[in-house]
Amino acid sequence: MEASTAAYLNGEVMVTVPANSEQVMTPTMTLPERGNFSFALFFFVVLSSLGMVGNAVVCLVMLRNRKVFNSTTNKLIIHQSTIDSFGSIIFLTRRFALITPPVPAGFLTRLYCRIWWSEWVQYSMFVTSTYNLAAISAERYLATCHPVRHRNMFSPCRLKLLLLVPWLAGWLPAAHVVVLSFYDSETLDCGIAWPSLEAQAAGGVLIFLQEMVIPLTIMVFTYSRITWSLQQRSRVRQGENNAAAREMFSKANRNVTITLIVVAVFFVVCWLPNEVYYLLYNLSLQPNFINDPVYEVTSVFVVLNLCINPFIYAFAYERFRKKLLEMLCCRYWSVRRINVLENRTGVQASTVPMVSGGPSKTIHTNKAGSSTQGTEVA
Repeated sequence: MEASTAAYLNGEVMVTVPANSEQVMTPTMTLPERGNFSFALFFFVVLSSLGMVGNAVVCLVMLRNRKVFNSTTNKLIIHQSTIDSFGSIIFLTRRFALITPPVPAGFLTRLYCRIWWSEWVQYSMFVTSTYNLAAISAERYLATCHPVRHRNMFSPCRLKLLLLVPWLAGWLPAAHVVVLSFYDSETLDCGIAWPSLEAQAAGGVLIFLQEMVIPLTIMVFTYSRITWSLQQRSRVRQGENNAAAREMFSKANRNVTITLIVVAVFFVVCWLPNEVYYLLYNLSLQPNFINDPVYEVTSVFVVLNLCINPFIYAFAYERFRKKLLEMLCCRYWSVRRINVLENRTGVQASTVPMVSGGPSKTIHTNKAGSSTQGTEVA
């Protein structure tokens, strides 16, 4: 029997063998796509690592300063960074955790084909990240345009329900690949197939709407309304003899406008090419993009979306930058403050440890020999 090539999803290349092959069915772990390193794989590794580290830093800074970052928006940013960090881990793991055929038949193999090989876990995390961005924009819209409704809606219990929405929006629709994936006993490999070309075309359109059009519409609408609302408030303040108020609202207006542009541009740039390729594939307009280098580039941009979000939603946040610098440079600034104090007052300072579990104490000794105490900044 001649070997038949199974259908593939999202550009994963797996070698097929004849069903009557005498090759020993011993699964091995190898790299996906061409079995060797490529520029695309290099960028995948770099961007995934950057996504893991960057998002972990965001979570660390905000969780260490819970009292400062206790607002609903900051909790959503922490949630966003957690999702993107796990998404980066899953994406990087999958680059090195695919089984080359022949794959032995069995229940675990069928489970592997439906859940792991199908990219269900990976793309579910990607779409979850997208919808959490939409949730952040919706929360900012309510906080800016409808503050009373925002206070009533975002109780701790309702916030937990809101955090569930991106996960449901990401994992449930993407589960269609679990149903479509299968183990091919002829090729001894995983494959994916739609019931008909019509069903594939309809499914492709629905996927494009769910993964791209809906979240993008939410973000464009909410940030547009935020910008318009801040412009209206700024015009009201212009009639007042309060330069500080006008400056505050002008700064907020610029900040929201820049955020709108950055979010819209990066979301479209990172996701639209890949989504269009997959849509064309489902519409039978792109018959084979398995070895297409352009598709590899679009996949790189999808992973870039995991890395850029911390910069958009956190590193551009002044309060976060301040706390990040304090965490990275606290020892330097602590020593510098002590030196400045000595220069100004002639007080000599030395740090001595206190009892276990307590903070260290800085003892300042003046020229007369008397001492004063203060708690050292950690």
